[in-house]
Amino acid sequence: MITARDRPEELRQTLRLLRQQSYPHVELLVFDDASALPLDAMVQQEWPDAKVVRNNESNGYIANRSRGFVLASGEFILSLDDDSCLTAPDDLLHAVEFMQSNPSAGVLAFQVHNGKDFVRRVDPKGVRPLHTFTGCAHLVRKAVCNKIGGYRNFYEYYAEENEYALRVMDAGWQILFVPSIHVHHRVSSIGRNLARIWAHSLRNNIWTILIHIPARRLPLELGWKTFVGAMEAARLLQIRWFCWAIGSAIASAPKALRERRPVSAETLRLYDCLRFGLDPKDGRISVAQAVQWWRRNWLRRRRAKAFWNAGGEGIGGSSTATFSEVEVSGAAGRDQAR
Repeated sequence: MITARDRPEELRQTLRLLRQQSYPHVELLVFDDASALPLDAMVQQEWPDAKVVRNNESNGYIANRSRGFVLASGEFILSLDDDSCLTAPDDLLHAVEFMQSNPSAGVLAFQVHNGKDFVRRVDPKGVRPLHTFTGCAHLVRKAVCNKIGGYRNFYEYYAEENEYALRVMDAGWQILFVPSIHVHHRVSSIGRNLARIWAHSLRNNIWTILIHIPARRLPLELGWKTFVGAMEAARLLQIRWFCWAIGSAIASAPKALRERRPVSAETLRLYDCLRFGLDPKDGRISVAQAVQWWRRNWLRRRRAKAFWNAGGEGIGGSSTATFSEVEVSGAAGRDQAR
């Protein structure tokens, strides 16, 4: 399942790379989200039996993915951006085999490299559970979609994975990171507005807190998210977009609250352990562990450079992704360990 808009050559490259996958049972769904030049002719040229769904008006990639969850007939759904793809011929085969042998896995996340030229990283930690996943490339079990539905379409743009991940975990499935499967996210600059990405991510993460976090934790989570957003706005010189994000979150809070489904106490404990990088068997997070995470992980998280720094590279790192090239500093540099 690929969502695309106005990037025909990126999509063409992704389709040609997909053709190199050894797994034979592939149904291809391509959503053309109102591209100025329709993509169906090019897609049919590269993949004659593909199903192309064209929107005359843009619905946004989140709504397209939700629709794809319904239309897909396979047992597993590989969701890709038009500028990302698997890198080794047996990647999809291995991902499907992993899902088949791990029935508790609801979503598979992969090792992602963001940038023009692919760089492979060896991850010594192996397969492990995560509290979220990266939207540009992941594998979803269709049974998960059937049970919990699609994304929150009113999110429109970015950070939908964090909300969906909480529903996946609350329904009893795991999100597993498989670092032996690599994805190259080429991070096209076409249609990519870094300030808009940042603002939508902040707003949508606030909505996710309103929808899923139990009442006793709401003040803490909302306060922390707003405080971090304000600091980032000052660091990135994005005060106007910060005001937009907070204003939009407040204006549409009733819509989010109508969707409110707080996760269980067990899911919240699991979520806390995973985002703080702890073994779920450890129990509740201590103050000392939280401080240690803040020093070792949060302060070193991947994010865009400050406005006063020369050059275009982002700063910090991620345990599930690597980065290169100037254009990914804010677009793909969203740290998953929030």
